[in-house]
Formats: sequence, C-alpha cells, structure tokens
Amino acid sequence: MVCDCRRRWRLGGLAGLEDARRPGRPLRADPAYVHLLVQTVQQDPRQVGYAFTRWMAPRLFEYLRQ
Repeated sequence: MVCDCRRRWRLGGLAGLEDARRPGRPLRADPAYVHLLVQTVQQDPRQVGYAFTRWMAPRLFEYLRQ
C-alpha cells in the first residue's frame, strides 16, 4: 500500500495520488450537493436552529432534504 502510494507520487506527483474512476453505478450526488453536505457538517447544528450539538446521519439527511 505505501509502496504503491510512493510509486504513484513519483510517477504523477500530487495528481497521481487521486483515486481513479471505478466501474459501477454513477454517483448520485452532484458537486453542488457534495459542497452543501461538506458545508453543513462543518457547522454546529445549533447554528441552523437545532437543539442537538452533533450531526447524526438521519438528522443530516432530514436537514439536507429540505
């Protein structure tokens, strides 16, 4: 694993460390949704009106669904 990372770094620099596309179903989340998700999990839920202090998957899903 480490040797593979070193080889990828040596051959492609930083870009060589990015994961290659894999076969399978296409992603369901577009870049805008991923951006919103990242912004949301980086903030305290109380900042958007919730009483809890940590995002849990069901609560996060409900918030993003709005």
